[in-house]
Amino acid sequence: MTRDVLVMGGGATGQLAAAYLRKRFPDLKVAIVEGPHTNRPIVGESLVEVSVDFLFELGLGAYLVEKHYPKYGLTYYFKPDIDNPADRTYIVDEIPTAPQILSFQINRFTFDREVRDRNLVNGVELIDGTVVGINLNQDDGLHAVTVQDPAGG
Repeated sequence: MTRDVLVMGGGATGQLAAAYLRKRFPDLKVAIVEGPHTNRPIVGESLVEVSVDFLFELGLGAYLVEKHYPKYGLTYYFKPDIDNPADRTYIVDEIPTAPQILSFQINRFTFDREVRDRNLVNGVELIDGTVVGINLNQDDGLHAVTVQDPAGG
């Protein structure tokens, strides 16, 4: 099957790249190859200001405002009772001299799921598998990517 762009990796970067390509070039056929869904650590839940501009451009502004904690400059959120998972109380600490530029402290699990779901709605094809081979510049000028499905086929 022919696609214009194949993104290898269904993590945050791959999903955001696909979202950008669909928004910027709506006629492109974009697909993402997603490897096995394993419980892996997710590092980094704090956005920097320039990434927020990009996410607003992708149409995620209202979602960020409604579902995630805002932060301005060097803002920190911490739990006073870290040993009590049922306690959802957080304390906010902001630096008083930092410029008030909007950014967010995000929940990566819900954020990643939201971007993935939006990609599906916007026509990005998700391929469950692992890239096992790439053949660049075949005789017909196209590239070939070999994907192994989760069953090993």
